[in-house]
Amino acid sequence: MLPGGWRLTDDLPSGRSNMSVLNRKYQVNHQAFVDAPSNPITAYWIGFLMADGSVGISKKGQHTLKLYLSEKDINHVRSFLEFLKSDYPIRTVLNDRGYNGSKPLAGITITSKDLVGSLSLYGVVPRKSETAKVKLLQNNHHFWRGCFDGDGHIFITEGYPHIGLSGSLDLIQQFASFVKYSTNIKISVTKNNSIWAAKTSGERAAKVVKCLYSNSSVCLERKRVIANKVIDWKSSKPDRSLWTFDFLCEQKKIHKTWANTGTALGVSANTLAVRFYQLKHKGA
Repeated sequence: MLPGGWRLTDDLPSGRSNMSVLNRKYQVNHQAFVDAPSNPITAYWIGFLMADGSVGISKKGQHTLKLYLSEKDINHVRSFLEFLKSDYPIRTVLNDRGYNGSKPLAGITITSKDLVGSLSLYGVVPRKSETAKVKLLQNNHHFWRGCFDGDGHIFITEGYPHIGLSGSLDLIQQFASFVKYSTNIKISVTKNNSIWAAKTSGERAAKVVKCLYSNSSVCLERKRVIANKVIDWKSSKPDRSLWTFDFLCEQKKIHKTWANTGTALGVSANTLAVRFYQLKHKGA
């Protein structure tokens, strides 16, 4: 059973129907998620599924686990299959729900009551988009790296790193608590339409990324590349030539107060406010 609104596009063996291929018995480790609290790799994949996976139980009682990613991330799907010790085939589908037309996705649909049951112990349940809440792994940085690979963003702009994680209110509040517990950094939780997010930048962002990605055994490769740049980023005396009016407005919007913004940029709130008003009057 493929996700609603998606069309199967990969080639099937001659003379066999879609259903006959999908119904074939494949190998999979049905106990793959039971050791998450003590296994970093297991905890990571549960976090990734919390963000980008889905589970479901049909009216007939069939339990399914699905993971479909952008086709450019197909190697990550392969890594997930390797973790599951599974020979389930990777399917290419078209997502007809995209705003810019059909987009190719690569992924798997696995039937396993045990896997779905194990995931529910950690909070990965059906229809979790707006109600997701992790259990047992609240302070596990491997779990949060998985979430971040799925629904987080990392980038460097105008010389400063920025990070953010989006999700349900409960999940984002749990992430903010984890960050406070692990790094002693307080990050704000904000709402944009129906999506909640936790964001920070500068020294704080670098410290959180280091906590999540340093010496990681598994992560999304394209996120790893950016994370390594942030980890290697060195804060120095602020280059105020980079502080444009628009940049400071955006930083103030993210951090809410001049005190928080100054902390993120490595200067006092007073110094930052003076710079802001200088730029504002200069552009007037």
